[in-house]
Amino acid sequence: MTSSHIANAPTKQRKEVYMLGLSWVAKSLIATLCLVPLLLAIGFLGRNYQVRAEATMIWYFFGIVIGAPLVMWRLNIINGSDLALTMPHFAVLLMGMVLGVASNILLFQAIPAAPNPGLPMAFVNTASVIAFVFAPVLGILLPKYFDQARFDIYSFAGIVLTVVGISLIALKR
Repeated sequence: MTSSHIANAPTKQRKEVYMLGLSWVAKSLIATLCLVPLLLAIGFLGRNYQVRAEATMIWYFFGIVIGAPLVMWRLNIINGSDLALTMPHFAVLLMGMVLGVASNILLFQAIPAAPNPGLPMAFVNTASVIAFVFAPVLGILLPKYFDQARFDIYSFAGIVLTVVGISLIALKR
Protein backbone atom coordinates (compact mmCIF):
# COMPACT_ATOMS: atom_id res chain seq x y z
CA MET A 1 0.00 0.00 0.00
CA THR A 2 1.21 3.46 -0.81
CA SER A 3 1.14 6.30 1.67
CA SER A 4 -1.72 7.93 -0.25
CA HIS A 5 -3.80 4.73 0.13
CA ILE A 6 -3.17 4.68 3.87
CA ALA A 7 -4.00 8.39 4.21
CA ASN A 8 -7.28 7.91 2.32
CA ALA A 9 -8.36 4.71 4.12
CA PRO A 10 -10.17 6.36 7.06
CA THR A 11 -12.11 8.67 4.73
CA LYS A 12 -13.21 5.77 2.54
CA GLN A 13 -14.16 3.71 5.61
CA ARG A 14 -16.09 6.64 7.11
CA LYS A 15 -18.03 7.12 3.88
CA GLU A 16 -18.97 3.42 3.69
CA VAL A 17 -20.25 3.37 7.28
CA TYR A 18 -21.96 6.72 6.81
CA MET A 19 -23.88 5.49 3.79
CA LEU A 20 -24.98 2.28 5.58
CA GLY A 21 -25.85 0.86 2.18
CA LEU A 22 -29.21 2.66 2.16
CA SER A 23 -30.55 5.00 -0.49
CA TRP A 24 -31.62 8.52 0.38
CA VAL A 25 -35.24 7.38 -0.01
CA ALA A 26 -34.80 4.56 2.51
CA LYS A 27 -33.03 6.90 4.96
CA SER A 28 -35.82 9.47 4.54
CA LEU A 29 -38.49 6.85 5.18
CA ILE A 30 -36.74 5.57 8.31
CA ALA A 31 -36.26 9.15 9.56
CA THR A 32 -39.96 9.83 8.98
CA LEU A 33 -40.96 6.73 10.93
CA CYS A 34 -38.64 7.79 13.77
CA LEU A 35 -40.54 11.09 14.10
CA VAL A 36 -44.00 9.52 14.46
CA PRO A 37 -43.57 8.48 18.13
CA LEU A 38 -42.46 12.01 19.03
CA LEU A 39 -45.48 13.59 17.36
CA LEU A 40 -47.82 11.26 19.22
CA ALA A 41 -45.93 11.57 22.52
CA ILE A 42 -46.39 15.34 22.71
CA GLY A 43 -50.18 15.10 23.17
CA PHE A 44 -49.98 11.86 25.18
CA LEU A 45 -47.52 13.31 27.70
CA GLY A 46 -49.49 16.54 27.97
CA ARG A 47 -52.82 14.82 28.53
CA ASN A 48 -51.69 12.01 30.81
CA TYR A 49 -48.74 13.50 32.69
CA GLN A 50 -49.26 17.28 32.32
CA VAL A 51 -45.89 17.61 30.55
CA ARG A 52 -45.87 20.82 28.55
CA ALA A 53 -44.98 20.53 24.88
CA GLU A 54 -42.05 22.91 25.37
CA ALA A 55 -40.61 20.64 28.09
CA THR A 56 -41.00 17.64 25.78
CA MET A 57 -39.12 19.58 23.10
CA ILE A 58 -36.23 20.40 25.44
CA TRP A 59 -35.87 16.82 26.68
CA TYR A 60 -36.11 15.48 23.13
CA PHE A 61 -33.36 17.84 21.98
CA PHE A 62 -31.20 16.95 25.00
CA GLY A 63 -31.52 13.36 23.84
CA ILE A 64 -30.38 14.36 20.36
CA VAL A 65 -27.49 16.47 21.69
CA ILE A 66 -26.27 13.55 23.81
CA GLY A 67 -27.07 10.68 21.45
CA ALA A 68 -26.15 12.02 18.02
CA PRO A 69 -22.46 12.72 18.70
CA LEU A 70 -22.03 9.41 20.53
CA VAL A 71 -23.62 7.35 17.75
CA MET A 72 -21.87 9.26 14.97
CA TRP A 73 -18.50 8.93 16.73
CA ARG A 74 -19.06 5.24 17.43
CA LEU A 75 -20.03 4.53 13.80
CA ASN A 76 -17.05 6.58 12.62
CA ILE A 77 -19.35 8.99 10.77
CA ILE A 78 -17.75 12.04 12.39
CA ASN A 79 -14.63 12.79 14.41
CA GLY A 80 -13.47 15.66 16.59
CA SER A 81 -11.77 17.54 13.77
CA ASP A 82 -15.12 17.69 11.91
CA LEU A 83 -16.49 19.75 14.80
CA ALA A 84 -13.81 22.43 15.00
CA LEU A 85 -15.63 25.76 15.18
CA THR A 86 -15.21 27.45 11.80
CA MET A 87 -17.12 30.41 10.38
CA PRO A 88 -19.59 28.11 8.52
CA HIS A 89 -20.16 26.13 11.74
CA PHE A 90 -20.70 29.37 13.64
CA ALA A 91 -23.24 30.51 11.02
CA VAL A 92 -25.13 27.21 11.41
CA LEU A 93 -24.98 27.59 15.20
CA LEU A 94 -26.54 31.05 14.93
CA MET A 95 -29.19 29.76 12.51
CA GLY A 96 -30.07 27.07 15.03
CA MET A 97 -30.17 29.55 17.89
CA VAL A 98 -32.54 31.88 16.02
CA LEU A 99 -34.45 30.02 13.32
CA GLY A 100 -34.27 26.54 14.86
CA VAL A 101 -35.43 27.74 18.25
CA ALA A 102 -38.29 29.80 16.80
CA SER A 103 -39.52 27.08 14.44
CA ASN A 104 -39.34 24.31 17.02
CA ILE A 105 -41.02 26.23 19.84
CA LEU A 106 -43.85 27.20 17.50
CA LEU A 107 -44.11 23.64 16.13
CA PHE A 108 -44.15 22.01 19.58
CA GLN A 109 -46.84 24.49 20.68
CA ALA A 110 -48.90 23.89 17.52
CA ILE A 111 -48.90 20.08 17.77
CA PRO A 112 -51.00 19.75 20.95
CA ALA A 113 -53.28 22.61 19.86
CA ALA A 114 -54.06 21.09 16.44
CA PRO A 115 -57.02 18.75 15.90
CA ASN A 116 -54.51 16.10 14.74
CA PRO A 117 -50.81 16.02 15.73
CA GLY A 118 -49.78 15.36 12.13
CA LEU A 119 -51.25 18.60 10.75
CA PRO A 120 -48.64 21.07 12.07
CA MET A 121 -45.86 18.79 10.83
CA ALA A 122 -47.52 18.63 7.41
CA PHE A 123 -47.51 22.42 7.26
CA VAL A 124 -43.89 22.62 8.43
CA ASN A 125 -42.87 20.08 5.80
CA THR A 126 -43.87 22.54 3.10
CA ALA A 127 -40.41 23.97 3.79
CA SER A 128 -39.18 21.08 1.65
CA VAL A 129 -41.45 22.31 -1.16
CA ILE A 130 -39.86 25.74 -0.97
CA ALA A 131 -36.36 24.25 -0.90
CA PHE A 132 -37.25 21.95 -3.83
CA VAL A 133 -38.26 24.95 -5.95
CA PHE A 134 -35.38 27.21 -4.90
CA ALA A 135 -32.55 24.63 -5.13
CA PRO A 136 -32.39 24.55 -8.95
CA VAL A 137 -32.75 28.34 -9.12
CA LEU A 138 -29.85 28.84 -6.72
CA GLY A 139 -27.78 26.31 -8.67
CA ILE A 140 -28.30 28.36 -11.83
CA LEU A 141 -27.96 31.83 -10.31
CA LEU A 142 -25.12 31.04 -7.89
CA PRO A 143 -23.28 27.99 -9.27
CA LYS A 144 -20.15 28.92 -7.30
CA TYR A 145 -22.03 28.32 -4.04
CA PHE A 146 -24.80 25.78 -4.86
CA ASP A 147 -24.83 22.47 -6.71
CA GLN A 148 -27.11 22.04 -9.69
CA ALA A 149 -30.29 20.39 -8.43
CA ARG A 150 -32.49 18.10 -10.49
CA PHE A 151 -35.97 19.35 -11.32
CA ASP A 152 -38.30 17.13 -13.37
CA ILE A 153 -42.00 17.04 -14.12
CA TYR A 154 -42.72 13.99 -11.92
CA SER A 155 -41.07 15.51 -8.88
CA PHE A 156 -42.77 18.83 -9.59
CA ALA A 157 -46.17 17.08 -9.86
CA GLY A 158 -45.56 15.44 -6.47
CA ILE A 159 -44.73 18.82 -4.97
CA VAL A 160 -47.85 20.40 -6.51
CA LEU A 161 -50.00 17.61 -5.03
CA THR A 162 -48.40 18.24 -1.64
CA VAL A 163 -49.19 21.96 -1.84
CA VAL A 164 -52.77 21.20 -2.92
CA GLY A 165 -53.16 18.82 0.04
CA ILE A 166 -51.85 21.38 2.52
CA SER A 167 -54.11 24.03 0.98
CA LEU A 168 -57.17 21.78 1.36
CA ILE A 169 -56.35 21.24 5.03
CA ALA A 170 -55.83 24.98 5.60
CA LEU A 171 -59.01 25.98 3.76
CA LYS A 172 -61.11 23.49 5.73
CA ARG A 173 -60.15 25.29 8.95
